[in-house]
Amino acid sequence: MNKELREVRILMLGESGVGKTSLILSLVSEQFLDDTEDANFDLPAKLEPITIPAEVTLEKIPGLIIDFSFREQTDQDLVNEIEKASVICLVYSIDSEESKQKLSTFWLPKIEEIENTQFKSSSNFQDQSQFKRPIVIVGNKTDTDFDRNSPTQDGIIIQLVRSFSQIETCVMCSAKTLKNVPEVFYYAQKSVLYPTAPVYDVDKKQLTLLGVKCFSRIFKLCDMDNDGRLNDSELNEFQLKCFGVSLSSSSLQEVKSLLRSNSENLIENEITLKGFLHLQMLFFKKGRHETSWTVLKKFGYAKTLSLSQEYTSISMKIPDSCSIELSQKCYEFLQFLFNKYDQDNDGCLNEKELGELFSVCPIVPWGKDVHNTVETNLDGSITFCGYLSQWILTTYFDIKTSAEHLAYLGYNNFFNETLNSAYIGKLF
Repeated sequence: MNKELREVRILMLGESGVGKTSLILSLVSEQFLDDTEDANFDLPAKLEPITIPAEVTLEKIPGLIIDFSFREQTDQDLVNEIEKASVICLVYSIDSEESKQKLSTFWLPKIEEIENTQFKSSSNFQDQSQFKRPIVIVGNKTDTDFDRNSPTQDGIIIQLVRSFSQIETCVMCSAKTLKNVPEVFYYAQKSVLYPTAPVYDVDKKQLTLLGVKCFSRIFKLCDMDNDGRLNDSELNEFQLKCFGVSLSSSSLQEVKSLLRSNSENLIENEITLKGFLHLQMLFFKKGRHETSWTVLKKFGYAKTLSLSQEYTSISMKIPDSCSIELSQKCYEFLQFLFNKYDQDNDGCLNEKELGELFSVCPIVPWGKDVHNTVETNLDGSITFCGYLSQWILTTYFDIKTSAEHLAYLGYNNFFNETLNSAYIGKLF
């Protein structure tokens, strides 16, 4: 699927007669159109693609609803549509056990087969999860049976959710009464923009390992004094950066009250890393995915939970007659980092302190040989002068690596600016 999302492509799948087309028509017309009751209306086998305008969607990204019918389309058409889809709405009728059974015996295995084939045929070395579309299970025709409106009481649906991690949610609706029809497409868009699977393991009811890694980096970047806790000032700064509003005193106490169930979440009334991770987990448990995803995006993460190219690269055009150097702002940031991790205040970074500084990066970029190439004290710890000289050297020979390291270390969020401001061009 495209890394840069320009539209949310919603593919409607399911057995013939379950109401896929009727759901789309009910959404668009806000009334139920039935060819059995209206002689002047002929329900088509499938509709042409329907656009959901950007102004009425989440994050102002337009939606495109794709209807599918084997009455007019082939197996190859199904392959093509699944490969292009952002999300799949898998519809069954609650008055048809066969249509429900077909979810597990045909549709879900077929989707999995097509996605696996797409992954194997890809020429790029990518994470297989990138080819897994989120799925919304849609139980239509609730108007026919009021006793079967809850998917949490349906053994077949419960088993499907447990077996297929791609299933984001289940929505019970009625195209006839319009019940929950807008919600079907809302949750479809939400599953693409704020996906669960990369961050939260529904079965284990905990953050994924990758989710923990990302939120741990964010916590460390916000822990300005490097004491392993977020005090009220740091927490408020985090809130301002991510959401643009300050935390009121009552909101701050409410957050902390959620954490008091475990003594490890708070130390001296300040939030620990464990407490911070617990908060993010609670957001997913309560269906507030957008809250945690707002945080992740603010700190540079794309849907795959890798830092986006926009966040880790510069867009400056440097003429051949110029070299690129660190700006004054960048020197200020590097000095802040040095002071933050110089825990013993000796004006140097020992091996442990240097490891802590780069713990938010995928790897420690400076090997042990750095101690032989830059200025150190008698104990082999890198002085501030040596630290800066290594940054200057890296920038001169490999600007791409320099920019990526600054991004992981939080330069963008420290100044709320792009990496462009970290560099200046100078004439040779």
